[in-house]
Amino acid sequence: MKTAWQSMAALGLMLTLASAQTAQQPRATPAVEAEAPPDQQPTQEQMSKLFDVMRVGKLLQEELDTISAVKQRQVEAQVKELALKLTGGTPLTPAQLKDVEKVSNSYWQKAQYIYSPEPRINDMMVAYQHHLDRSDVQAMIAFFSSRAGQDLANAPVGISQALVPAVVQRLQGKPSPEEITQDREKLMKQGHLSDSDVKAIIGFYASAAGQHLLQEQPDINEEFAKMFAEQIEERNKVLAGERAKDKIYLARILTPGK
Repeated sequence: MKTAWQSMAALGLMLTLASAQTAQQPRATPAVEAEAPPDQQPTQEQMSKLFDVMRVGKLLQEELDTISAVKQRQVEAQVKELALKLTGGTPLTPAQLKDVEKVSNSYWQKAQYIYSPEPRINDMMVAYQHHLDRSDVQAMIAFFSSRAGQDLANAPVGISQALVPAVVQRLQGKPSPEEITQDREKLMKQGHLSDSDVKAIIGFYASAAGQHLLQEQPDINEEFAKMFAEQIEERNKVLAGERAKDKIYLARILTPGK
C-alpha cells in the first residue's frame, strides 16, 4: 500500500492545477503562520463551487480508477501467489481458482474504500481551506469559471501543473521579447489554448490570488498527502486482520488434509 501513498502524493500535485515546480523552489520563511485564520478560511460552499469549476471530481475519479485497477491486479496476484505456496506449487484446479478469486474479491471490497473519490475530495478541500483565504478562492472561482479558466481546466495536466507557473515565473524576471513570444506560443500549442486564453491565464497567476496560490501550493500538496498517508496506515491496520483470516481460509480449502 505504500506504493498507493506515493501515487496519491503525486495525485495531489496533479489535481491542484498549479505548479509542481514550486515545491522544489526555495521559499522564504514566512514571518507569520501560513495557515489562514478560521474566520478567513473559504466556506464549504466556496470550495464546492471551486472544485466544480476546476473539474476536480472528474480528474480525481479518473486517476483513482487507474490506481485502483492497478492495486486490484496486485491483490489478485498476491492471493494467487499465496495459494500456490500453500499447494506447494501444484497448479490450481478450476474449483480452487474460483475459491482464490472469491478471496481476492472479498479482500478488495474491504480495501477499495481508500480509493473512493469523496473522502479524497474532502481532504483536498480541507488542505485548501487551511492555506487560502476567501478572497483567494473567490478569485479562483471567477477565473476558472471564465472561458480561459475552463480551457485551462481541460488542457493537458502538465500545462497547468508545470508550464503555466514556469512561464509566470519567467515573466516576473526580465525576459527578452523573443522569450516571451516563445513561452506564449508553447502554451498555445501544447495546451491548445488561444491567445486570449494565454493572456487571461498569465494575468490570473500574476494577480495577488494567483501568486498566493503558487506560494501555498507546496504546503497544500504536503498536507493532502499526509492526510492520505495517515488514512492508508489506519486502513492497513484493519486489513492486516483480514489478510490473516484469508490466509487461514485458503489453507483450509486448498490443503484440507493438513
